[in-house]
Amino acid sequence: MARQADPKVRMWWRELLDCFDPERHTVAEFCLAQGISAASFYKWRKRLQADRVPAIVPVEIVDRRDAREPEHCAVIQIGDHAEVRIDAHYPQLATQIVVALASAQPASAEQQEA
Repeated sequence: MARQADPKVRMWWRELLDCFDPERHTVAEFCLAQGISAASFYKWRKRLQADRVPAIVPVEIVDRRDAREPEHCAVIQIGDHAEVRIDAHYPQLATQIVVALASAQPASAEQQEA
């Protein structure tokens, strides 16, 4: 099983790759300037993309008259396994949940099996 990278190493790579601007440099130029290999650049970019929350997610607008649970103003579906229901009395909670999900690290395989 693949070992999880040290969080400090992940952060270093995330910050480094966030500096890459394809309009200013090629990958080869950037890697040469940073002292890293192109292979490492691509490997880490792929790893870290899996951590990111998609910028656009599907949203379904439900007619409140047809809603089964009218006390909820929003339901956030997370994959096929979970959903978050937000009470109409706490609309600011939606923003807090989205921010928390965006900054959360994905669970390791061991954590997912528990």
